[in-house]
Amino acid sequence: MFENTYRQALPTSVGTVSVVAMATVMTVSGMIQVLAAGVADFSGALYPTFAPVVGLIACFVTGSNTNANILFGKFQVSVGELFGKNPAVLAAGTARAARWGA
Repeated sequence: MFENTYRQALPTSVGTVSVVAMATVMTVSGMIQVLAAGVADFSGALYPTFAPVVGLIACFVTGSNTNANILFGKFQVSVGELFGKNPAVLAAGTARAARWGA
């Protein structure tokens, strides 16, 4: 019983732990802030329109809604803060779009 659970959970666990580690490195090193500033400068006030597209891309890249939220959630919050918008709305848009793609 436990062997079967272990075999099924191992690949998913490795993927999730890897995404969490990568997201942590990106956040601590400042990469998220740099990417958010670049996207905010490039897209201007139209960014909230494209925020759900980021969620779809995130889901495609990571393969799951959970991993998409882990990897791109802080990015969306950072862009929202740069625009002075409610970051929770952008993060929610990402999560919802990622669910459509999952």
